[in-house]
Amino acid sequence: MGKSHKYLVSAALITASLFAAGTAMSGEGERCDSRHHGKIGAHGDMHHGFHQKLKELNLTSEQQARVKEIMDKQKPQREAHMKAMQESRQALREATRSDAYDSAKVREIANKQAALHADMTVLRTETMHQIYSLLTPEQKQKWDAKRARHDDVEKS
Repeated sequence: MGKSHKYLVSAALITASLFAAGTAMSGEGERCDSRHHGKIGAHGDMHHGFHQKLKELNLTSEQQARVKEIMDKQKPQREAHMKAMQESRQALREATRSDAYDSAKVREIANKQAALHADMTVLRTETMHQIYSLLTPEQKQKWDAKRARHDDVEKS
């Protein structure tokens, strides 16, 4: 696997954590739906691992402020996407409970969800790229090493 491909894969995986941790970074305590996330808890509790990884990088106060700025700037987009996904999941539940099953309607909802997932992936990747670019070479090396160890654990 090429070096740039490894970077992109790492960045995509890191951004998944980053995107989910957006609320944790902003200090909000919204509740998660256990059906969707597997457990109920504040976003900060669920994504403690990501927040801890950032702490371990010993970000400067300037870096911390810039990360918060990035997350705050993209918060409205994240929230809009999450609301749209929530509405889409509700529409699928309703389609399931309908007396007359409409596969065309379900396909339309599924296609909308696929587009929302793609948009969320792009937003996560953009966010991670912005944050990753704030890191010093030493911080990037440390983050990449942690990501590699995490990937190895997931493989086993």
